[in-house]
Amino acid sequence: MSVWSSYVDMLVKLGVDFELLSGANFAEIQILEALVGFGIPRDLKEIYFVNNGQKYGFGPIFIDAYNFLSTHAICDVWNMWRESLDEHEDIGWRKSWLPFSQNIAGDIYCCVLMDEEVYKAGNILRVGTQSDQERLLSNDINNFLRDTITSVKSGKVVYREDLNAIIGT
Repeated sequence: MSVWSSYVDMLVKLGVDFELLSGANFAEIQILEALVGFGIPRDLKEIYFVNNGQKYGFGPIFIDAYNFLSTHAICDVWNMWRESLDEHEDIGWRKSWLPFSQNIAGDIYCCVLMDEEVYKAGNILRVGTQSDQERLLSNDINNFLRDTITSVKSGKVVYREDLNAIIGT
């Protein structure tokens, strides 16, 4: 069983009200990679071939109420952050960071697409709408998912039915 399948199974067992979209096709991935100018790490790409994000109007599937973005939504969010970067150099985001998840406040989880001074390709970051809120979450997407599963099992993260979200305690 893949880490993604285990993660989705965990969501079902917790009772999260969510609906995933069917997988992206090769053309959708190519459009995304062409837009951002970088290849997407294999592990993240494999997840997108299984599920191309989640339907809106349902519970977010990542910790602290972050939704899983479709490739189309990633393009929109990436362009929004790129436009902000063009206007303000100090927004705490780089064009080589792919936003795959977003919360209602506009904060994003990103996958780093190329090695840089501080981060390595595949690293998962949390980037806030304030420039001082960038934080390394995991070395890669599969470890990010495994860490969440482990945190749920240990009680560090719980499902709040009243919020329909997985929340850190």
